[in-house]
Amino acid sequence: MEEIIVNRIDDIYKIVNQKESYFRVSERNPYDGVCLFFRGQADYSWPLKPSIKRDEGLIEVDELKDIDSNSDDLFEYIAKCQHYGKKTRFLDYSTNVDVALFFACYDDDNKYRDKDASLFICPYRPRKKVWCDTIIISELSLLRNEISVGNFASDLLKKYDQLKKKFGNVTELAVDIVSWLDHGFMVLPDDEEYEKLKKNNSRIVAQQGAFFICGNKTKTPLVSWNRISSHAVNNIILPEVEEVPDTVSESEFVAKIRIPSDLKRDILTYLDYKGINKRKLLM
Repeated sequence: MEEIIVNRIDDIYKIVNQKESYFRVSERNPYDGVCLFFRGQADYSWPLKPSIKRDEGLIEVDELKDIDSNSDDLFEYIAKCQHYGKKTRFLDYSTNVDVALFFACYDDDNKYRDKDASLFICPYRPRKKVWCDTIIISELSLLRNEISVGNFASDLLKKYDQLKKKFGNVTELAVDIVSWLDHGFMVLPDDEEYEKLKKNNSRIVAQQGAFFICGNKTKTPLVSWNRISSHAVNNIILPEVEEVPDTVSESEFVAKIRIPSDLKRDILTYLDYKGINKRKLLM
């Protein structure tokens, strides 16, 4: 990971422009190639961790037990978890650098006023939401005991008739499940989903939100031969969320910008001038 220290606001935007040029970021169709995803954190020392991983004693199934996951819309499910303040496997990003900068510098309680902040820039090819993703993710969240991918896939096919229409057999579904376990995905709402979210969760829309969703740990590493269809069913899923993968946290293409604490106020003033503030993003 590239770590960069900046001393002026302009330096941040210069770095972003360089990244956009290098990766040929397309504003026309984000699913056709690499996008830049931004995440701001108020304390530079914090690692990239979804909220469920910040409390070692927290069990995911207990945290989400009162969340109704009976939905085929992944972003509706995420919105419910956010609305009720649940700690999840979702790591928030934005496609707007100004939004991420706000969260890097904003501190309502002044707890981190004297801490340098961080801005992560992650180039990643996003996944367009598929209805079956919601089922897989929500059911992984309900696990209390280890289970083979084959048995997990079999249980899902028995429970959800709609899965039978998409996946011809256990093996086909198992391969899709392993892809989630292996590295997780960055999911990004499309225009139609943003329109739906305007009614249910305007905050995600205002923040131009995207989410990296971590998978589950497995008993043995998911090396190449464990991902192919003939072996996928034999992997053992553990009821524990996996760490953020290196492709997001440690890749040579990921940049972590260090924002000095004494620059935070200037950044917030500049963002407020642009209309990026608490009223817009947190109300």
